[in-house]
Amino acid sequence: MKKPLIAVCYRGQKLVKLANILQQMGYRTECRPDPVDLSMLAGKRIPDLLIFDQESYAALADQLSQRGVQMPVIVAGTPDTIPAKYNPHDYLSQPDDVDSIHDLLTRHLASFSRQHLRIAVRLPGIYSLDGQDELCDIHSLGTGGVFLQTQSLRLGRDHQLQLVIPLLGMKRELEITGQVIYQVLPSAENNYNQGIGIQFTDACPADIKMLRDYIYFALLNGHHGIAEVHSFDEQLKPKMPTMGMALRFS
Repeated sequence: MKKPLIAVCYRGQKLVKLANILQQMGYRTECRPDPVDLSMLAGKRIPDLLIFDQESYAALADQLSQRGVQMPVIVAGTPDTIPAKYNPHDYLSQPDDVDSIHDLLTRHLASFSRQHLRIAVRLPGIYSLDGQDELCDIHSLGTGGVFLQTQSLRLGRDHQLQLVIPLLGMKRELEITGQVIYQVLPSAENNYNQGIGIQFTDACPADIKMLRDYIYFALLNGHHGIAEVHSFDEQLKPKMPTMGMALRFS
């Protein structure tokens, strides 16, 4: 399933952090600093969701109403800060709160929603298979599972693996069991990447809390997150290459 595109419209630097968080959560994000019109709705990539800061929304609300925009419109603020005649679909009162962001996306992107919070990462890991320990690259980490990029490992669905995941920056590591739920084979469509998607099978509440703490840490501090970006703001473009595939654990 194609990843949804979120347009973030803001004046100054007000929603730059939110845009970065969305990017690291794996959403395609198009940043529109200082928007003066709705040109973002006229291109080939039509956003699935619009997020405005208060000033940008107040400036463009009449245009949104006249155009009859169908996709969800979210304002980073609270109802008391927006004129009563302008009614967005929802508000994001804390644009740097990961739980609030995840809940909002789950509500308004129902066809794309993820049950488990996850981010794109670049982490070294270890998997144990038939008593042999092997190094691997972890390219996606969530509270429900991981994606391992592999060169030659091919396993069938439901195959069990033991994993060791280092939570870099927090000086902790997680030992957990998972099972293969899908495999990505190399092709031109995914830039010849390959790997396996693993769902955790024995995650206890303490493990899930550790993963959530790490994801929050990575999102809010900018550690290890890499995402696909469509941006008009050069400052938001990542310096490392991106994965050519969409990952989802649910």
